[in-house]
Amino acid sequence: MMSFGLHSGSKLTAFVLYVLFLTAAGCDDPAEPKDFAARVEESYLTESDLAIQIDSASGHRQFRDAMIRKWIESEIYYREAKKAGVTESEEFGLLMRNAEKELAKAMLLEKLTRDAKGGFTDQDLLQFYTRNLHLFKLTEKAYQMQAVLFADEREAISFRDQVLQKGWNRAASELRLSTVREEATTRSVKRESDLLSPALARIADAMYPGEVSLVFPVPGDRFFVFTVHKKYYQGETLPFDAAREKVLSFKQEVRRKQLADSLFREMAKKYSVEIR
Repeated sequence: MMSFGLHSGSKLTAFVLYVLFLTAAGCDDPAEPKDFAARVEESYLTESDLAIQIDSASGHRQFRDAMIRKWIESEIYYREAKKAGVTESEEFGLLMRNAEKELAKAMLLEKLTRDAKGGFTDQDLLQFYTRNLHLFKLTEKAYQMQAVLFADEREAISFRDQVLQKGWNRAASELRLSTVREEATTRSVKRESDLLSPALARIADAMYPGEVSLVFPVPGDRFFVFTVHKKYYQGETLPFDAAREKVLSFKQEVRRKQLADSLFREMAKKYSVEIR
């Protein structure tokens, strides 16, 4: 059975920062900040707060407008919740205390296990792959593809036009933003269920190798363009080259968990703990 449910440290960091962004970004200073991206009453989302989130998370700079809309939505809901007494409830207080601890734990683990991401040779990865072939046996169709998301439909259309004229790799190498460029130039294997909608899975299945998709609108006011290089079918075991990215992810997570367990045992020695 193929399971890709493990999360790398970078994904964890992105998630933590995204939650913090929605719940804590902005300020309630009565003095208007010199530079702000958005305002709801006396709360401001500063450009510096927004820049930290955009640089650190998986959303990239192209999702700036979507992040701003999310912040405005959260601010308005929060104000209405306060008026309704939600934030004064015992349940809200408990959830906030637990959330604070979980976020602190996640960020500390990310800081302490940052070095767990590297240091694997190709031989290490191949050995792990060979010993765990069952992890890479497909339970559904999968596609080796290159794909990119845009926040602007015109940019997505322009990119597709460039791909048709110059080829995917050259067009991708000329993308302005480095984060988007890296996304577009990376080949990855995606299962049918990893794709953004069942319709995209059906389209990917009908495409021939090297064909470039149309521009598809997807949730979050984004636009998706992709090309399929190879198809894999249910029951197949992904070859090592195609599975390498997933092998590395598994290895990183195993090392990270081992390191986290070791760190916890050492930290626990400092505290008096009692279970009744």
